[in-house]
Amino acid sequence: MGRGARAETADRLLGIFAAARAGEFSAVDPTLAALIGREPLSMSSVLHEQLSSDNSGRQGRRP
Repeated sequence: MGRGARAETADRLLGIFAAARAGEFSAVDPTLAALIGREPLSMSSVLHEQLSSDNSGRQGRRP
């Protein structure tokens, strides 16, 4: 792969990407909410919070 990732690493990353696109990680299990004592945040909400201009100077959400 030249200067990129090794072939084995690229294959693994491609497999993770394909699984994500197929919805393999979309299942929600109540165990996490029970462990952390609240509903988990979606990745999109975390990214939105981190990237929004409303959070200038904040270090992110802390429980």
